[in-house]
Amino acid sequence: MLTVSYTLNSQVKTQTRQIYLEKPLIEVNDQPARTQYLLQAIIDSFVEGILILTEQGELFHANAQARHICQQISPSETPIDSAPRAIWRVCQTLLDSRQILAHQKVIIEDEIATDDLDVFHIRVRWLDLDEGKPPYILVTMKDSE
Repeated sequence: MLTVSYTLNSQVKTQTRQIYLEKPLIEVNDQPARTQYLLQAIIDSFVEGILILTEQGELFHANAQARHICQQISPSETPIDSAPRAIWRVCQTLLDSRQILAHQKVIIEDEIATDDLDVFHIRVRWLDLDEGKPPYILVTMKDSE
């Protein structure tokens, strides 16, 4: 919980609000850690589901919406530590295209239907976070309604 106090219109009157945070507020002193924390906060705030995977399909990061969608796509695969098979097949297409389209930006799109007749739009692309390290796979997901 974070308590914020402020003065309204330079008057003596002070109002206090309590804000509940999902994660503890931390002080980050070095720039790379601050940037990473900021990027994580931005990703976690997206309405779309965001998965960041390694080339081996291991989960690097997932926001809450992505976890929810993955649970709907593949209810038997919990907890999420890798992409559900239906999503990984789309990622595999991106991996396979790397040889042919090495110097081009590639976005692979697909729709995945669940047994409950929900349809999710999936978009997969490369995400280079660190030069010199292998790129990650960025998966964005949203309900097709």
